[in-house]
Amino acid sequence: MENISKYKILFNKYQKNNSITSNNFINIMKKELNYDINENEIINIIKNKNNISYLEYLDYIELLDIQISEENELIKAFEVFDKNKTGKIKSEELKFMMNKLGTKLSKEEIDNFIKEADPKNEGTFEYKNFSKLIIKMGK
Repeated sequence: MENISKYKILFNKYQKNNSITSNNFINIMKKELNYDINENEIINIIKNKNNISYLEYLDYIELLDIQISEENELIKAFEVFDKNKTGKIKSEELKFMMNKLGTKLSKEEIDNFIKEADPKNEGTFEYKNFSKLIIKMGK
């Protein structure tokens, strides 16, 4: 947490009685810190808690940072296969990648994974959204 002083300043800007509301936390994350995360993901982390203390606030930021870091690592891995930089890769490439990387998944599990990535069976999927789904499934 290299930005602790910045976090403290933002907390103090919004706090009343040594806590902030969940809406204030969302504003800090999205508007002040420019996190590219949707409101539901933030609410899922803070569990709709109304009054957030400073220590809880720091914990929530750390959890969001970990989640975003994991998503970014997956996105970078998928970008290798996105030769046209469209934000999509072919479902077959995902299947190939999973088989070659030695995942401990059965063929059926890999097929189910592909169905999650490409529910409309279009042959491609948007890997940024899929990366978020993978992280959520792992929690």
